[in-house]
Amino acid sequence: MLELQTWKKTKHHKTA
Repeated sequence: MLELQTWKKTKHHKTA
C-alpha cells in the first residue's frame, strides 16, 4: 500500500 500513500501525499499531505 505504498502507492496509495504516495498519491495521497501528492494530493493532500496533511498527515506527514
